[in-house]
Amino acid sequence: MSFGYSCAILNYTVHQNCYPVNYNQGLKAIKLLSSRFKKIILLGFSAGGHLSGLLGTTEREKIFNAVGMILCYPVISFVHKVHKGSRDNFLGNKNKNNVEYRKRFSIDNRVSPNTLPTFIWTCKPDTLVPYENSLFMIKKLKENKVFHVSKIFKTGRHGIVLGENNKEVSKWVKLACNFVDKIVKN
Repeated sequence: MSFGYSCAILNYTVHQNCYPVNYNQGLKAIKLLSSRFKKIILLGFSAGGHLSGLLGTTEREKIFNAVGMILCYPVISFVHKVHKGSRDNFLGNKNKNNVEYRKRFSIDNRVSPNTLPTFIWTCKPDTLVPYENSLFMIKKLKENKVFHVSKIFKTGRHGIVLGENNKEVSKWVKLACNFVDKIVKN
């Protein structure tokens, strides 16, 4: 908000078998916000980055005025370098080992030329959600020629949020604002 943007926070379902409840909550929030705002940027951290990525790789007509997404140390893959807690909560005990579901809900497998422009960042030393998750996404964004900006910081940790007490990581906020300015002005 201090950068001049309006903000809304989505409290969404995170318990076992949260899909499609969390996805539908996200779609409903986007629809509601689209009635008030012409351009919406999705932003999510960690498992919230997975939900934002899921929404940002959805057919455009379903996400109304969403025009970009910011993924912060996001959970991307349920196949490789998996954060098991996020996968298990998202898919539930019944489906956590279902190979088809794990592939279908890995965000990098959902990227297409219609994916929202993306700003993605992570910290290489992240021991909770391996930084390679972001690399999987960046690779697919490049392959599909989706406008994106990425930053992998050499320092930092999972859950660093705004990067307080870390000069390097705290730069992500300004970089993300520059990305948003480019998206909003087009």
